[in-house]
Amino acid sequence: MINLVIACSTGCLIWTFSEYMLHRYVGHKKAGTNTVSQDHQAHHRDPYYFTPTRKKILMVAVAAKVLFPLSMLAFGGAIGVAFTVGFIGRYISYEVLHRRIHTHGPKPNVYSRWLRTHHLYHHFGDPRLNHGVTTPLWDAVFGTLCLPETVRVPAQRIAHWMRDPISGQLRSDLATEYKLIHPAN
Repeated sequence: MINLVIACSTGCLIWTFSEYMLHRYVGHKKAGTNTVSQDHQAHHRDPYYFTPTRKKILMVAVAAKVLFPLSMLAFGGAIGVAFTVGFIGRYISYEVLHRRIHTHGPKPNVYSRWLRTHHLYHHFGDPRLNHGVTTPLWDAVFGTLCLPETVRVPAQRIAHWMRDPISGQLRSDLATEYKLIHPAN
């Protein structure tokens, strides 16, 4: 049983490495030269743009079709299945978390708040940093980690969850993590 847990956890870890590499090198370094990069650039222009669901289903199908036979060859039956389940499960959780960063406010926990400041700094601060969307591990390993005190958000790009419904300004409970930047008149 412990071997299955280790295999599943390893699959999860390998996804986070893939997430970092795909984001940094396919999404950014190859800007606009492939479908993944074109979707990624569209997402940077409009943070509410997300790759269509059919592409996500295709990603799972390709990962299963390629990764599953390779992991079965490398590790054998149950271990190969556990590794593949960990990898694909972590990919699915990445998709859910990434979307929620942009569409929902943080839950009252440290990870949820960190997740948003880490990723939104990538969008609004410096797109060369913070490529790991769900973990800082690979950013730390490859020297692209930035731990911003405050994320400067252009007022015209404020997420609806950041906005106070009465004043239309930044919610006061987010003022330590975000600062609205208004264009010069």
